[in-house]
Amino acid sequence: MLNILTYNIQYGKRTSSIIKWIKNLPQIPDIICFQEFPKKEIEIFIKKIKKKNYKYQYTESLRKKNETYGQLTLYDSIKLKVKENKTIDLKKSFIEKIFSPNTISRKALITSFEYDGKLFILINAHLTAFHFNSIKRSQILKIIDSLDKNLEKIPHIFLGDLNYSSLIRRKKLLNLMYKYGFYNAYKLKTHRLFFLNHQLDYVFYKGCIIINPVVIRLKYSDHFAVSFKTQIN
Repeated sequence: MLNILTYNIQYGKRTSSIIKWIKNLPQIPDIICFQEFPKKEIEIFIKKIKKKNYKYQYTESLRKKNETYGQLTLYDSIKLKVKENKTIDLKKSFIEKIFSPNTISRKALITSFEYDGKLFILINAHLTAFHFNSIKRSQILKIIDSLDKNLEKIPHIFLGDLNYSSLIRRKKLLNLMYKYGFYNAYKLKTHRLFFLNHQLDYVFYKGCIIINPVVIRLKYSDHFAVSFKTQIN
């Protein structure tokens, strides 16, 4: 059984508080998937978390005020071995090109792990914001098309900030993922939008079991953290 956490930390504005929170958890996660993690703070974070066997994969996905942010996948290197990793470039959206010309392309970080003698694939994604849902679905299709067809039958977990609001035709997203064999782990609100809460962060899975998904309403970001356990078959 693996304990996994996913969390968009809003440009790492409260990284120190997040470190304290993780250190006080009853069980430090085996895998942590961050979005909008500041690149310059990765080594500091690992040192302060005091989990010596954490290793990581990282991809740059955003730039703001000359700082670089992206997806960080931390993993327990005693329990888990990386067999392969790759980054999928999702390109900048039309709106991002106009309003954020200096930013970089959104990315998806794909890692193939070995756990207890079994392979599984973890996708840590951060899709474009402030655009049509059709653009986000096309980004998802690009990620799915990049997956190794020879490994289609092994377990996959597709998670992260998909920027796909549950307020606007979420069913199209769920139907798309189901078409490719992915099930939605929960329909819980994960983001504050002014006075509304809605879902932007998702966990999709196939070939495995997701147990006890929980949304943790922290105050360190405009997103909430999501934790769950998985049984790799």
